[in-house]
Amino acid sequence: MIKAYWEIEVYDKNGKLISKHRQPCRSLLANFIRILRGMLLAKGGTALTSYGVKASCSVKKYDGTEDTAYTEWYGSLSYGIFTCAGSKSADNDDSYGIMVGSGTKTVEIDDYSLESKISHGTGSGQLDYDTHTINKYEEAGQVKIEIQRTFRNVSGATITVKEVGLGVRNYCEDGDGVKKDLKFLIVRDLLDTPRDVLDGGSLTVKITIIVPTG
Repeated sequence: MIKAYWEIEVYDKNGKLISKHRQPCRSLLANFIRILRGMLLAKGGTALTSYGVKASCSVKKYDGTEDTAYTEWYGSLSYGIFTCAGSKSADNDDSYGIMVGSGTKTVEIDDYSLESKISHGTGSGQLDYDTHTINKYEEAGQVKIEIQRTFRNVSGATITVKEVGLGVRNYCEDGDGVKKDLKFLIVRDLLDTPRDVLDGGSLTVKITIIVPTG
């Protein structure tokens, strides 16, 4: 059985750890199963002359509308770039990867966005989104993946984080241009206890996914 949990660390402006919290990740969303099914539909071994979409699935975008994610795709012409469900968004990019928010709506299986995402920035009510680190560990009896991101508060006031989520990106491009650029949420949870990030401080959020091997 897949297990997952969140770890939340809050630091003050001097980098001192103020609080540390760990809780189960309770809410792998319907989009998680949809993209996993789409990946399992892929066959592989397609001839180089056979371009186009070979496997796909329907997911819900952040605005709640449905779109088709490509899970097996071959580009035409001289090259092809394909990302099935990437989560390692860059510095300052709040459109996917680990995201935080201030919403309190009860989580439902078909959620497609955070209720109230805290956007990237340095203005009022915003947090500065850093890059990600993603690591894999193989240990006795289990394999685990850790995805971590830090958020810095330079807004001038305290910001309270109440929800966390993980978004991914489905991207395809070849010599004819971009064929698909789709982002969607696969995990959303409410924090058991909201976390206050003081002005000048920071918040580090880590999600760990564990697959037992015995």
